[in-house]
Amino acid sequence: MVRNRPNQTILEPPRELNVLDEVDVVVVGGGPAGVAAAVSSARTGAETALIERSGFLGGMATGGSVIILPQIDDASKTYQLNGICREWVERSSSMDRAFQSAGDGTAESLNKNHWRSSMSSRKMEQSHGSIHLDLELFKFVLSSMVEEADVELFLHTWGCQVLRKENQVQGVIFESKSGRQAILADNVVDATGDGDIFGTAGINFNGSMDHEFWSSMRRVVMRLGSIDYQKFLDFKNNDPEKWRDTIAKLKKLGQFRLQSLPDTPEDAKRIHHWVPGERHLSIDDLIWVEVDGRKAVLATHDILKMEVPGFENSFIFDTSSQTGTRGGRRLIGEYMVTMQDLQDGKNHQDPIMSFPVSGAASSLAHVPYRALIPKEIDGLLAAGRCFSSDAAANDLVNRIPYCSDMGQAAGIAAALASEKGVSLRNLDYRLLNWQMKEQGIPFLE
Repeated sequence: MVRNRPNQTILEPPRELNVLDEVDVVVVGGGPAGVAAAVSSARTGAETALIERSGFLGGMATGGSVIILPQIDDASKTYQLNGICREWVERSSSMDRAFQSAGDGTAESLNKNHWRSSMSSRKMEQSHGSIHLDLELFKFVLSSMVEEADVELFLHTWGCQVLRKENQVQGVIFESKSGRQAILADNVVDATGDGDIFGTAGINFNGSMDHEFWSSMRRVVMRLGSIDYQKFLDFKNNDPEKWRDTIAKLKKLGQFRLQSLPDTPEDAKRIHHWVPGERHLSIDDLIWVEVDGRKAVLATHDILKMEVPGFENSFIFDTSSQTGTRGGRRLIGEYMVTMQDLQDGKNHQDPIMSFPVSGAASSLAHVPYRALIPKEIDGLLAAGRCFSSDAAANDLVNRIPYCSDMGQAAGIAAALASEKGVSLRNLDYRLLNWQMKEQGIPFLE
């Protein structure tokens, strides 16, 4: 319960801040978009810094246990993995920790590992063309790539405000155990997912949420151990009516899904709860989801343990380290991508990514570079799910491979603009196009 709070303001005293560093590009947010942006910026030749609030990289992918690259094949079963995202899969595969479901719905995998035929409460064919990465190993893959690219990494560091002079962003203020400090930069990439950085710049943005979309959901994930999964499968197959009754009871606690994912042992499974209707940008709502979501986790486990064969000896051995979210602020950019654009396969003169859309009029949908550029300020790009888009388009595009592609484009653009001494909005797209191809984005050819 939120108690009544005083309706008053205070004046924060001015103070001098230590400038910790001055770089070409600073990226805020170390999730898939942010890591792709930082690594690609550094590989393009820019001195690059990456700021991440957690003690590890991966953002929602690792902290929120959202680690599936879903349905990434098109109708021809050609995988739509490009650049840095493809490199993540290849590196994980080389360590025997990338798992793939076949495009035809059969169970097969990378490096001799196999999906269970009953991977989740969904049918196997609904997971075709997906790749699952090992959550813990993925943290090492990301940090290794950042280190190899010579990115200056700041963990346990909260990017909290842009430095702005007139219409030009000049860097970022951040908080950490070392206090409040600043990093100056030619260009800033906001890869926070929620637009936390451009949200401090005094510009307009779209923070509305449509509860019809999954992007309005929050999620708490738990993992259970000591499950006799074969016993559970036998029960589910032999007594489906009782299992449906149990699912109905569990869904009263929130949207429910049991997942048997291949990075966990046979006796360990994930339980996902989605909570609809709360605001991603409200601290009160986020607290509520964290507290009540974990209560729901405990209640869910109690029901499973008491009523479902195979769960009698199970226990909760961890929960996700952060609440799963899929939406927040959306940039108002030079171009706003709409669902109609995606369904029509609208072409742009400055595409940075393309991907298949089921049932669309065209085989591929496109996102332009202009959707990363704010209308009102220079020196900043938004990459990942906070790009300029309507709610429907955002709900479709905010997946890990697409966020990675946007991050890679933003990092390259920020580095090139710094090198050429031009603004981000005036960058010659031909340079960006060429460098993206050099870094493994073949769809622009």
